[in-house]
Amino acid sequence: MSGSFDPVLVALSFVVAVVASYTALGLARKVAETSGFVSTFWLIAGAASMGIGIWTMHFVGMLAFSMEMPFTYDVNITILSLLAGIGASGFAIYVGSLKSVSNLKIGLSGIILGAGIATMHYLGMAAMKMQATIHYDTFWVGVSIVIAVVAATAAIWIAFTLARRAEHGLFKLKMIAAFVMGIAICGMHYTGMIAASYEPLRGVVMDHTGPVQQTWLAVSIAIAALVILGVTHLTIFFDYRLSAQKLIGEQAEQEAFRLSEILDD
Repeated sequence: MSGSFDPVLVALSFVVAVVASYTALGLARKVAETSGFVSTFWLIAGAASMGIGIWTMHFVGMLAFSMEMPFTYDVNITILSLLAGIGASGFAIYVGSLKSVSNLKIGLSGIILGAGIATMHYLGMAAMKMQATIHYDTFWVGVSIVIAVVAATAAIWIAFTLARRAEHGLFKLKMIAAFVMGIAICGMHYTGMIAASYEPLRGVVMDHTGPVQQTWLAVSIAIAALVILGVTHLTIFFDYRLSAQKLIGEQAEQEAFRLSEILDD
């Protein structure tokens, strides 16, 4: 049994992937610039927002797929796949925020993160409840895992590199990096979808009445994820503004103190 993809939802999943990637780069920079409780806060917030973003991309990508059979999702396994995405995201942001990392550590971290992303994807596939069995082509499964590992390694290297750059030209570089990471994340997902084939159980009657409901569900989840990512960006922005104002105030106080010492002399 074959299916088809909704091009609008495929495009929407890519947008979510790019926004999630851009958010991750910004959060890795915040974790690198802070320490103690503040750094831990940004790490936890980053893991949650990026994990939700990547998981949403995968879930929207799955909802973009329709076939002549109704299906639902097991809630527990779906939540487990979300937790895998959050854990993998937190690990990526942590490694990307370290002061110094060797190429070997980046490579090993990429393998761990790629395995986490692949786990999230295939747990999401396992959550599908339908009157059919899913068979996987081992070649395409292997290709999807390789893509996940390569993409994860590149993402960690990019995050580590950009977290230490000056502000000049950073926005453009982050946009390019997020676009590349979005392509890689989507590439892993849709390669994993290609690896799957569905064999209906005997006596199952085909029915193609679900795409409209799937579309609304996918759009709703995507909007919710984009709102979360947007709030995260606003939080980062206002934190930078407050930090800048605090720095200006401290510099003004130092200058006033210096002038008072000169006048006293």
